[in-house]
Amino acid sequence: MLNTEGMTDKVIALTRMLCPEANIPSTTALATINIEQGRELGFKRGANVVIRNLTPLKYRALYEIYLSKACIRETAWECHSCLTHRIHSIGRGVGIGRGDRIHRIDSRGSLLVERKGRAKKGGFKDKGLLI
Repeated sequence: MLNTEGMTDKVIALTRMLCPEANIPSTTALATINIEQGRELGFKRGANVVIRNLTPLKYRALYEIYLSKACIRETAWECHSCLTHRIHSIGRGVGIGRGDRIHRIDSRGSLLVERKGRAKKGGFKDKGLLI
């Protein structure tokens, strides 16, 4: 069976290896298939972005795209607090920037990746998570 939690973990990890600059979300779908640590495992496998649910509670049921979706009854503030706690629980930090990466080419044609005002040649390992 291809649609398993293990296969999802492998796809996230493979995507990170093939696309090191990509923003890969750890989604509510991961939290739904593993309520205890789905999102955390997504981060550990290579995800680096999480999306908060800001939809007002009275409208959330209208946007429930799969049964038993995680976090469907949390307010926006509860969602933010929960995600921040989960991110910190695995030793990671929450980013405060725009959420994108700025790319520049130096005078020799090498790719420079700029993050938090510093440019590094080649690339970087993303330690923070963006919210």
